[in-house]
Amino acid sequence: MTPEEQRIDRVARLAAIRAGWYGDARPVSPHGRRIYAAGSVHHLCEQVEARRPPPSHEAGRAYLRGVLQDWRTEHAVLAEFDASRGGAMRRALVAAGLALMDETDDGRERADCLVLEVTMSVRARRPEVLDGIVAHLAAMPRGPFRLGWGGPSRI
Repeated sequence: MTPEEQRIDRVARLAAIRAGWYGDARPVSPHGRRIYAAGSVHHLCEQVEARRPPPSHEAGRAYLRGVLQDWRTEHAVLAEFDASRGGAMRRALVAAGLALMDETDDGRERADCLVLEVTMSVRARRPEVLDGIVAHLAAMPRGPFRLGWGGPSRI
């Protein structure tokens, strides 16, 4: 496989992982949801465009378990690319599964953030960026949050 074919396959695999994560869930108003993005917590209001809800804890864990079991076979192109860069994609997917151990909406949103970060770009995130996102989410206190002058704070 040429490098260009590998890149195209990698992009297709990342898109398939993202689509499978949401399953057939239709986009809904995210009003009231707490979204983790760009190193902070965002509280969404009615003016935000519809987003797909993250899967349930059980469905999300089962899906991530399947992706990780097929990591070296079905997703071999991704696994090889990830291994050449230190394995940050796989670590972030494992962290997403661990986030779902928290049986709250906060756990679902943390897992959603990690899956989106892994599948977001054509190049995929640089390993240090993905590892930093995983570490930042792990260090953040569990929700719920309230926005204030100093950023999000725990209620």
